[in-house]
Amino acid sequence: MLRGTLAWLPMPVIAIGNAALRELALQPAFGAAAQPASGITLAVLLALYAFVMFRRLIGGAARWAAWLLGGIWAALTLGFEYALIASQQPAPLARLFETLSPTTIAEGNLFALAVLAVLLAPPLFTRPPG
Repeated sequence: MLRGTLAWLPMPVIAIGNAALRELALQPAFGAAAQPASGITLAVLLALYAFVMFRRLIGGAARWAAWLLGGIWAALTLGFEYALIASQQPAPLARLFETLSPTTIAEGNLFALAVLAVLLAPPLFTRPPG
């Protein structure tokens, strides 16, 4: 479980790289459409990373352990987002809930999709032990 939890550590780097790509390339080229495109790109990148981690490094795990790891990854992702919000704005918990709200999703912020990707990746990509 420790190895799987540590495999989460590159995910914020992937997310920050994705945000930089959005701000430097996608936003100037596509305007408002860059936000949802960036959310989809982030979810795909995180899922691909998780696929590689499970196939090459982590290997097999019991189904319950894969779900537990997905929950840990989702909690770490939300905690990281909370820390970023707290460093920039007052009332970070309210802002975090706002980020995950259906209204925000309808406006094109697909961060919730990235959280869903890290939650579901371990149970989807793990192999049965043995």
